[in-house]
Amino acid sequence: MNTRQPHIPLAKMQLFHSYDLDQTRALVAEKFCAHRLERARTDDCFEALHNHIAGRSISLNYLRYGAEVVIEPGELTSFYLLQIPIAGSAEIACGHNLVEADQTRASLLNPQHHTRMRWRAGCEKLLVQIDRMALEGVAEEMIDRALPGDLVFESAVDLTRTEMRPWLKGLFGLFMAAGDGDAFNSPRSLSQTAMERQVMEGLLRLQPNNVSHRLEPVGRTILKSPQVRAALAMIREHAQDPLTIATIAAKLGVSERALQISFRAQLGITPKQALTEERLRGAYDDIRHGDPARSLREIASSWGFHHQGRFSAAYRVRFGQAPRKVRSEASREHQNPSA
Repeated sequence: MNTRQPHIPLAKMQLFHSYDLDQTRALVAEKFCAHRLERARTDDCFEALHNHIAGRSISLNYLRYGAEVVIEPGELTSFYLLQIPIAGSAEIACGHNLVEADQTRASLLNPQHHTRMRWRAGCEKLLVQIDRMALEGVAEEMIDRALPGDLVFESAVDLTRTEMRPWLKGLFGLFMAAGDGDAFNSPRSLSQTAMERQVMEGLLRLQPNNVSHRLEPVGRTILKSPQVRAALAMIREHAQDPLTIATIAAKLGVSERALQISFRAQLGITPKQALTEERLRGAYDDIRHGDPARSLREIASSWGFHHQGRFSAAYRVRFGQAPRKVRSEASREHQNPSA
């Protein structure tokens, strides 16, 4: 995908244009965080340009380095950083992940993972800096519960995915509007809040992360039936109890068949499928974020899955990985939390 802009983005919002390495390091640190910045080649002519505009929880940035540079911020701690190359390329190491970023692949830096980057000569990027607390707050609203642990995204962002295109088009439009003074000019306004919310919700829905399994698909019918809402609340609150669909229907004062019809009409699934989904999601969270001393069998049983083979099969179909593989990945992350 060719995302190169016909002009320098945010040209009217220039923070600095410098040929001094030390000055650049200090000025960039003021907007992001303290970091190591070095020339990769001593014979390169260093040059840097940074344009910036801030909203309430998101800032938009254009940053380029004329020379090949090595950047090591370590852990970003307080913000997520989406980096979209519009010219040139870069190598990004974030935790265990290595991303070769160019005009087809961006990178998303998680604040709790150690980051090291090599921007090759002539690399230009659009950077979207998102406040960690704000993004985590939106995620909790979207899944309607507290996060089970840190919010962690896959580091590589495939810009060629068809489903990404409308969101990317909107994001590039936001850069253009901000550059023309038509957006990000009133950080506390309702329109600014709505724009930032749209960016964050789109990122959460489109970029794989460790709560993707709890997010509803885009375009899902808005729930209108009080019975369905009440049934889903019961499933959420009592998924670990010996709950049956007959019990739910009886407490709501409706027949099982009426409940089945309502679920299929509004959600396209049965109440039993909704209960199984909630239990699988709970098991996923416990395996990835819970006590590593608990066995997979114990976790499965606590969520109502008493046949290990059937549980493993259902888990693999739902999440694309076997429970043991998820447990193994979580164990590596616990052993090296900064990675």
